[in-house]
Amino acid sequence: MVGQTGGEARALPDLGNALSRQGSHEEAAEHQRQALVLFRRTGEPYGEAGALNGLGEALHGNGRHAEALEAHASALEVALAIGEQEEQARHARPCSP
Repeated sequence: MVGQTGGEARALPDLGNALSRQGSHEEAAEHQRQALVLFRRTGEPYGEAGALNGLGEALHGNGRHAEALEAHASALEVALAIGEQEEQARHARPCSP
């Protein structure tokens, strides 16, 4: 069951990112939220940081800029705690209205 949950958690952000690129930001955000729950449940901070950044990107695309910045700030906090440079850099991308 744990392996299954981990696989689902890793697939959800990829699906969310693809949906964001297609302009389906609300659906993308929901996939990122689902992944975030699973990553937190299984204790996977790398995935958590990625899902938070993906959530921020989806929220930004949906015009929810304050929430997007909160998600990116949370991602940065997790990424800094674990030394994950890719997610730190992803957070640094401009997110302006």
